Amino acid sequence: DNNRKRTSVVVRDPRGALSLLVKGADTSVMPFVDHAACSFFEETQMHIDQFSDQGLRTLVFAGRSLSEEEYAAWARQYSAATLLPEGREEALRKLASQIEEH
Repeated sequence: DNNRKRTSVVVRDPRGALSLLVKGADTSVMPFVDHAACSFFEETQMHIDQFSDQGLRTLVFAGRSLSEEEYAAWARQYSAATLLPEGREEALRKLASQIEEH
């Protein structure tokens, strides 16, 4: 999504566990990374800053586990939003941000 500068996908691994994977510009993904849960956050941010100092653009990936309950509640809202006759795009954008920023 060009407005949010990030894109996400929910995947289920072979064991059945759900994960949210996010890719996007460092400025739109890194603010949502849990510093306490990511032991390499500071080092990653240092590298991003170095790349930026060189005029390079960066793309980062992040992810987190989703519970079945969290996903099911979000998926119901997302499914309903896909059927909206008006305001669908904005509703879907808000729901994408909601699951990414939680």
